[in-house]
Amino acid sequence: ILGGSETGGPLVNRGEWTLSGSDDRTFSGRNWFNQGTIVHEDDGRFLVSAGGQGALLVNTSTGQILHDGSGAWVSGTLRNFGELVNRNNEWPLEMRIDSRNGSVLRADAGALTLRSGGELGSVIFETGPDATVRLADQPGGSELQGVDGAVWTAAGSGHVELSEGLLRSGGEVTWDFDEGEFVWAGGTLRGDFRNASFVTVEGANGQTIDNTLTNEGVIEQRPGSKVTVNGRIDNVAGALYELRDDAEIGGRTLVNSGLFNAGTVRKTG
Repeated sequence: ILGGSETGGPLVNRGEWTLSGSDDRTFSGRNWFNQGTIVHEDDGRFLVSAGGQGALLVNTSTGQILHDGSGAWVSGTLRNFGELVNRNNEWPLEMRIDSRNGSVLRADAGALTLRSGGELGSVIFETGPDATVRLADQPGGSELQGVDGAVWTAAGSGHVELSEGLLRSGGEVTWDFDEGEFVWAGGTLRGDFRNASFVTVEGANGQTIDNTLTNEGVIEQRPGSKVTVNGRIDNVAGALYELRDDAEIGGRTLVNSGLFNAGTVRKTG
């Protein structure tokens, strides 16, 4: 598909579709079910729900969407049961994404960036060397929500990053990342989150906790970072919260606001 528009009734792909060229492709007023492979080449944008017409793209459990260029996917909703893969440059997802239990968000190279919010179940993040999956990456605060009970895991040598915007939980979301797999570089946590393994906090963008972050593993807060606690951090028995050099935790002087420690809090440097 080199350019132009598609409108009308449902569309099902069971083979391979290729989006190529620099022209915009517009998909509006219909549902699209991908059971095969979609390959996006070059820098042309893929416009979903343009002109105010509702459109839904469903990537089924057998579906795979491969992004090889630099073109953004704009507006509409992408419901993912399968695999989204960025293989080159950056893939800006400027559309809502609902990624369900067992689905995969993968960056082999560059960055897969979720810019316009949505909802994540128990997804698997996969990253190649120096590659990144970025969450809630929208100045001014897009809203990405984890469903209640979701467990997020990762594989590979890159990392998952929350850099800015709003990350919300619909109840409690568990992070189960090994060391180096999840970096909190900025943004706000709203709702309850649980760290079961390892979280790195770094950067000068500022991090905010509005409700409860429960630490059952290790949180390593690096120099130059400041976490503002409007809710609470529960550092449970056996857990470690490490503050390096000038890393700082601040908050309001209100009841139930702050750091509650039953494990180890360590200051180094």
